[in-house]
Amino acid sequence: MNKIVLDESIIKDFSINKDTELFIGDFPIKDIAINIKDNVKVLINSFCNNNNHKIKYLLGKNSSLTVNKLSVNGNDQITILSNGQKSS
Repeated sequence: MNKIVLDESIIKDFSINKDTELFIGDFPIKDIAINIKDNVKVLINSFCNNNNHKIKYLLGKNSSLTVNKLSVNGNDQITILSNGQKSS
């Protein structure tokens, strides 16, 4: 399983094509899309304090997404689009 730490240097759209654990740190995210490819499992742990996150997750066929998020005084906009069959 891949492990990725999303920091301020990686704040553009990207794709995940292997099972991955992703940590999203405490910094503002204005607008990114994370594309989860077919048959991929992703676990996301996210924390933000006084920051806003605007993230769109695009799920492929038979993919799964689990998000553990703690937001303190944040105004988050999270969108999850299931584009494939049997995605969760």
